[in-house]
Amino acid sequence: MKKLNNLEVSDKITLLDEKSTTVEEKAEIKTPQLHKVVKNENLSSDKNTIAKYVYRDEDGKEVFTVHKRIGRGSPYLVSHKAENGEEIFGLPEDSDLPIYNLPNVRQDISKEEVIWITEGESKADTLNKLGVTATTVAFKDTDKWHDYYNKYLVGAKSIVVLVDNDTKSEEFADNTGQTLLSTLEDVNIRCLYMREIYSSLKEGGDIDDLVELAGIDTVKATLESIESQF
Repeated sequence: MKKLNNLEVSDKITLLDEKSTTVEEKAEIKTPQLHKVVKNENLSSDKNTIAKYVYRDEDGKEVFTVHKRIGRGSPYLVSHKAENGEEIFGLPEDSDLPIYNLPNVRQDISKEEVIWITEGESKADTLNKLGVTATTVAFKDTDKWHDYYNKYLVGAKSIVVLVDNDTKSEEFADNTGQTLLSTLEDVNIRCLYMREIYSSLKEGGDIDDLVELAGIDTVKATLESIESQF
């Protein structure tokens, strides 16, 4: 364990065992189903929405938006824009579901940059602002990364799954790592546990908490140190 500006940085980050997934164990590739929510209200005036995360295809075209909400009802809703520009609830029919930040992910895969996967959009946004390339997929299930999404990471050489300081995030990281290994080839996939970056991080702590504790510059330097291990 070494220290970088008072942050403890592990000399090694966990390498997933490629032998743990065999051909016989591969899951059938499928398109994940997100259930449409029907509600009689205008999304543009939804005062309960506190954040919006736009998912785009590889060309940058908007496909759907995830709304993070407070108050009564579901904490997350999904919408898309109709041909007339109206924003309506649900996913567009017969549309491929992209991963978050797809245009930048594909661009940086072509440059052989490290791709980071997080449990949610806000954490991916934080990592992107810190100078690395991060993605996720919609909603909160720990097994939400399906084989279907692997096609967007074909060609990636190095992938880091960032693990928050809680059991649910560890389950997400393990499920995601094994799903990636089930179809992707010639890729180095690792899990990075937040507790290995900063041992005193609170239960449930994530990258946003680390930035608050250590500051942007220190966390940037830490991420650069981690990426240099590849």
